Amino acid sequence: MELRADGFNLLNSQNYYSFNTVYGNGGNPAPTFPRPLGALQMSIRRASLRSEPSFCFDRGMIASGAGEDSIGRSVDLLVFDLDGTLIDSKLDLANAVNTTRAQMGLEALENELIYSYVGNGAPVLIRRALGPAASETEVQKALQFFIAYYHEHRLEHTRLYDGVRESLDRFLGQGMRLAVLTNKPVRISTAILEGLGVGSHFFRIYGGNSFDQKKPHPIGIERLLEEAAIERSRALMVGDSAVDVRTARNAGIPVCGVTYGFQPESFETDPPDFVVDRMEQLVSRLERNSNGGAV
Repeated sequence: MELRADGFNLLNSQNYYSFNTVYGNGGNPAPTFPRPLGALQMSIRRASLRSEPSFCFDRGMIASGAGEDSIGRSVDLLVFDLDGTLIDSKLDLANAVNTTRAQMGLEALENELIYSYVGNGAPVLIRRALGPAASETEVQKALQFFIAYYHEHRLEHTRLYDGVRESLDRFLGQGMRLAVLTNKPVRISTAILEGLGVGSHFFRIYGGNSFDQKKPHPIGIERLLEEAAIERSRALMVGDSAVDVRTARNAGIPVCGVTYGFQPESFETDPPDFVVDRMEQLVSRLERNSNGGAV
């Protein structure tokens, strides 16, 4: 079986979502996976990836048992994506990509285009940034340069999104376990979180090279559930893209989407269970849930 996104192999297993759900399975029907009950339909207008996204929800967004009312239980484990969810790293990533292209004798790309490449790990980012004409040798050379350069310049412009630090404090105050699951390399992910002063908030930080498979494979969530000794019904994924939604679906846990990140437009085809515009809104929902309400 082959699961592909923009022409690149992403998973070796036929049991999980691909990024664009293009399956080759020997003529057999593609596997199906649970989605939120009801129709979470949204259209997303973005004049520019630099601007705040504008969401228009159809009146049928929350159907019976769908959307924010579908999670009526306490949450003990929060699993966060990193880029576009906890941190705004767009400019540092774009600068590192274009410096890498210059090193390879290529012209700079528009930042907005680079932002659309983020989310599937550094190797895919660099393959996309170099284009289909690049050889595997060139890709590996560029990837090595990119990782070294980005590590040195990782915190020039990167910051926590507004309200994230305070929200993480409040999650911990509610007794929740917090973890990060990103497709970014684990060493630089840890360095960024520590540099921003929130590394100690997370009992685990897993990156794209922590396991044999990256998101949307569920191995990271499965490991976190095992390590935290928490039932999957009491866990929640939080992310900004379809990759995070598919990861949660593959692992059988609910997912909250954030609208302020890199790729909220991808929620149109892969809707999360509910969305928030700011992290503080998730705090309020979970606090209400712990007091007997629904998320």
